[in-house]
Amino acid sequence: MRNTTIDIAKGIGILTVVLCHNWILYNDRGELSRLVFSFHMPLFFFISGIFFKPSQSFLTLLKSKADGLLKPYFTTLISLTVVSVLFQHASLKQELIKILYGAGATLDWTPMWFLTHLFLVYLVAWVLYKSILLITKNRLWQQILLLLIYFIGVLNFQTFWEKDVEFYGVRQLGFGQQQDLLGLPFNADILLITVPIFLFGFTWAKQLNSHYFKLKHTLIVLAVFFLLHYFFNETIELNARQFGQPIICTLQIVLGIYSIFGISKLLSRYELVAKVFAYLGSASLFILIFHFSFQHRLTGILQYYFNDKLLLMASIGFVASILFSLFVYEVVKKISFLSQLMLPTKPK
Repeated sequence: MRNTTIDIAKGIGILTVVLCHNWILYNDRGELSRLVFSFHMPLFFFISGIFFKPSQSFLTLLKSKADGLLKPYFTTLISLTVVSVLFQHASLKQELIKILYGAGATLDWTPMWFLTHLFLVYLVAWVLYKSILLITKNRLWQQILLLLIYFIGVLNFQTFWEKDVEFYGVRQLGFGQQQDLLGLPFNADILLITVPIFLFGFTWAKQLNSHYFKLKHTLIVLAVFFLLHYFFNETIELNARQFGQPIICTLQIVLGIYSIFGISKLLSRYELVAKVFAYLGSASLFILIFHFSFQHRLTGILQYYFNDKLLLMASIGFVASILFSLFVYEVVKKISFLSQLMLPTKPK
């Protein structure tokens, strides 16, 4: 039986992703942007961890996640590469190197980094979880080990960021005029942060039920979350390797995730609202893939007509990019050929 609260949280999560790429937040980087960025990507890794099945064999997991994550990634970007090469005279070799590197700094459709990185997260989480089980069966010590790994990752967050490198193809990848290395392939350098968050989602999955998300608790947590932002003004951005004061930012991640689940639990009482957000959650892959470019291109057009009405322009771009993504999702579901290329293969 599906957990409606988790479905709604996933729907809210994908809306925060679209919001973070909206014109006002993306360019202004104001307080609202800092609020959302402080938890929205950790939220997605946490939710992904809820559905983790370490009982699967490593090979089964590898095949499943390659099918569900890498297949739509390569299908989408290779299709775009063909168009770029044929009509925009882009370099085939350069475009393929970007795709294979698979990090946010190399991709023109930046949000796609989440797919390649989440693929790695599943594989590394499987190995790490099995390793932790060999060390201790005690739940508390497991949590402590995950927290230790997480803080090691935080303290070494920029080890592979803006580093001088000399290997072939770096300049062509668009890593900057100084040939700076902006992260490892598939953003592997942030795994020490994302894998523990993912496994926290897995280990706390059974606790995500009603009595953990009372209204008064959610309001208190939200208040503390906003107070931390007000007094410390810290935020994170995983893809850009920005991480503020470790303790404050970690508290904001925890409080932000709890708040989203608390709000989701409240919304689950309203059937229509729950269905809408659950539907958005089910289409989250397509919203992630298609909202970014569409929203930015549409915003460029809207600026010509609504340059003095920024809120209206941003609102139209936000809603339209979601509707466009949902349209693509429905089309793909109805066309068998596209379904095979973009959707996970259904078990026989």
